[in-house]
Amino acid sequence: MKQRILLWVFCLFFYALPLATAQFNTQCIDDATISIQGQDGNLLLTCQGDGIPDKVRFTTSELSTPFGHVLTDDAGKVILVQISNTIDFENVPPGSYRLYAFSFIGQVLVAPGDNVFTDELASICYALTTNYIRIEPTVPDGETVATDEGNTTVYVCPGDGVADIVSMTTTSDGP
Repeated sequence: MKQRILLWVFCLFFYALPLATAQFNTQCIDDATISIQGQDGNLLLTCQGDGIPDKVRFTTSELSTPFGHVLTDDAGKVILVQISNTIDFENVPPGSYRLYAFSFIGQVLVAPGDNVFTDELASICYALTTNYIRIEPTVPDGETVATDEGNTTVYVCPGDGVADIVSMTTTSDGP
């Protein structure tokens, strides 16, 4: 009985060994690119503080290994790590960021505060996309809208046959 169990364990070991080492022989995807699903370009503007989720779906050019996403500042400091390809930017502070995708095998190690260029992103292998998406969350600055004469209330009579032309100005410097 003891020999059968030992033989069974021995066979199981040699059966499972190639499966266990297969992931070590697999390469992470180099030269992959990231894009915004359904859009051209590499700039995404989002509107902060409106209470509406700013969920955006991203795609990568290669799909044979898992991909994660890292949001960084221009120096590579990680702000957000997401394994999903849909990211909600509603709570990201206004600023200018870069979003990279990274292929990985093993456990994801990267965390906010790490540097995407110098710290390990995953335990076995990882590779950043060759491009990034510029993310610019902004808070709209409504300020004041008034007529050229400074009036904030205007009355018009639509349908009276007289053109209702009103010239407006704003005090806003923002978006």
